[in-house]
Amino acid sequence: MEPQKCTCATGEAPAGEGRLCHLAEREEQQLGCCLDGFLQAWRAADLPRALVAFAWFREAMNRHMRWEEESLFEEVEKRAAVPELRRVRAHHLQHEAIGTLADRIHESLERSLSIPAPADAALTADVAALESLVHAHRKLEHDEVCQHLDAVLEEPAVKEIESELEERGRI
Repeated sequence: MEPQKCTCATGEAPAGEGRLCHLAEREEQQLGCCLDGFLQAWRAADLPRALVAFAWFREAMNRHMRWEEESLFEEVEKRAAVPELRRVRAHHLQHEAIGTLADRIHESLERSLSIPAPADAALTADVAALESLVHAHRKLEHDEVCQHLDAVLEEPAVKEIESELEERGRI
């Protein structure tokens, strides 16, 4: 089965100040929708569907984190003061933790499909930890990083990042 795109509706971004933050939040909402699709299949004990949904979530999350690391954070780090750099570092550490958990969950799901057995406690704990970490990450992104972007970035960088986010559209 091929992963399917999440079709979570998020609305249009407003014009003007706060637009960059809204566009970033829209992408985070789409990732949350993808995670919810996986969690629904997981909780229904539908492992084939859970694996497909998780593969889509993992791919979308990796693409999102890579974009943040390579585009957004690079711009912030060029211009940021110490408090913003701390926020970016915290964000980066969460990216690493999410990636590690996602890899472990994906491997466990694939193993569970090839050797049918009840979900093991470690996989269940990893899924719960990932759900919690992704929600904490979204909160950090909104409360600690996103709110400071307009103040840290200069107008040309904001416009370029807004354009990239618009082009990316739906995950």
